[in-house]
Amino acid sequence: MKQRIHNDIIIGIFLVVVSIILYNISNDFPPEGRFYPKVVLIILFMFGVLITFDGLRKSIFNKSAPTSKDNKSAEAEENIIKVRKLKLPFIVLILSILYVFLISFLGFFVSTIIFLVTILLLLKVKKVTEYLYAVIGTNIFLYLLFVKLLNVSLPEGLFF
Repeated sequence: MKQRIHNDIIIGIFLVVVSIILYNISNDFPPEGRFYPKVVLIILFMFGVLITFDGLRKSIFNKSAPTSKDNKSAEAEENIIKVRKLKLPFIVLILSILYVFLISFLGFFVSTIIFLVTILLLLKVKKVTEYLYAVIGTNIFLYLLFVKLLNVSLPEGLFF
């Protein structure tokens, strides 16, 4: 009988290894700039461990469960990813990549407005007030956080 390892085990181990490697790399950062990355990497490590244990639980559960048509079809449904489910995440990934490239041409705030409006359209938000709240609120928050609080200059483009 062929023993299968659940995908979560592989993903969890990958996250643990990546977080350990990046944590060691973050030791080379300046002292004032290493705190936040280390906190994020510790959290990533903990999630990787949790995902690994969950994958182990799923592997043991699937191994000890009696095999029947229902169990086989449930396992097959869990492992099959339908294209319909991947469509929205793939579009958001492409939009995010375009957003990063647009920042250098149009500037941070203009690109952020375009990105947010596009994402909200993709999510089929209908109320104009929700668009305004999201766009204006996000830009004000990012401006206050980066420009005023952290004193970071944001990329400027054609407009500002």
